Amino acid sequence: IRETQREPMVPALAILATSGGLPRSRIQGEWWVRDRGQLPTSRRRRSVSIIPARIRSVSGLADISSRLENWWFAPFNEKRLELFRKAVYLFCIYFGVSNLTHAEELFGPNGYLMPEIYPGWSGWLNSLLSFGGMQSYWWVFVALQLASAILGWMGKFRFWSHLVLTLTMMSLVSRTWLMQTGGHQLLVMLMLYLTVYEFGRMQRNTEWRPVFSRLAFWLCVGQVLLVYLASSVYKLMGLDWLNGTALKWVFSIEQFSLHPLTDWITETPWVYKSMTYLSLGYQLLFPVLVFVRPVKKWFLLLGVLFHLGIAILMGVFDFGVIMVITYFLFVDVRWPFRRRSLSK
Repeated sequence: IRETQREPMVPALAILATSGGLPRSRIQGEWWVRDRGQLPTSRRRRSVSIIPARIRSVSGLADISSRLENWWFAPFNEKRLELFRKAVYLFCIYFGVSNLTHAEELFGPNGYLMPEIYPGWSGWLNSLLSFGGMQSYWWVFVALQLASAILGWMGKFRFWSHLVLTLTMMSLVSRTWLMQTGGHQLLVMLMLYLTVYEFGRMQRNTEWRPVFSRLAFWLCVGQVLLVYLASSVYKLMGLDWLNGTALKWVFSIEQFSLHPLTDWITETPWVYKSMTYLSLGYQLLFPVLVFVRPVKKWFLLLGVLFHLGIAILMGVFDFGVIMVITYFLFVDVRWPFRRRSLSK
């Protein structure tokens, strides 16, 4: 009150804001009060950014992310990452349980598939189970993978359980690379990016956490967008996708067909051509329309039907489920409650 009496031009709202009475988003004129030096030094320090100067250049990532989120479907929050993380862990539990009955035939020293060892230190890390001496301990990898997936889903020892799960999934997928799909490779890469998120949660300095969470989020989103973009571009290089016969040849393969439905599709030209062009168009438009708010919800719903169709008709169940899981990165967590809140 004294300050407003001495300087009528100083807005009282600014004084309340700088003293902590109002959130920073409502500060108007606070910079004028601070620069005039009419507040105590300790109080002026409160009005400075909460991020220290030594990491402010790194935290610029959060500012860039916030600006991009103005074009995004909703302000960033960790609920999306948590939903995505929970879905990833559920799939890893399914992966471990489904392989228990024939784990030795898949991962053991006398397995069906020849091991593949990749060059370099990253290849060595990715091929731990492919080394001759390590294949005798296949049961250790299987047990650690399943145990860490369960612990991580329960939220126990989050960083270490996620790290163990990522390393074991890399080894198990690499050991059986001939029978896995591109979805498994994508899942392992996204789990590596989630390690950044889990590492940020370990930091005692809470100012780092939004930086790590946003970094992990945009790495995952960028990887998914790159998958769709690269897939559509490579399809445009082939004649079968351009003339609409690609899915006809795919459904003609015995291993990728669900009889008698796929037989009817391959015998009906307008059906397989429509499915081919819709599939190509969806993948081409995904990196763009997933950012358009009015159509994004229905576009993602179409994508869920598209990938579930791949899982059922072509028999590649894991790939279809993994691609649906990636949609948690784009889902607005307020959708299920928006209609109810509007009705209130």
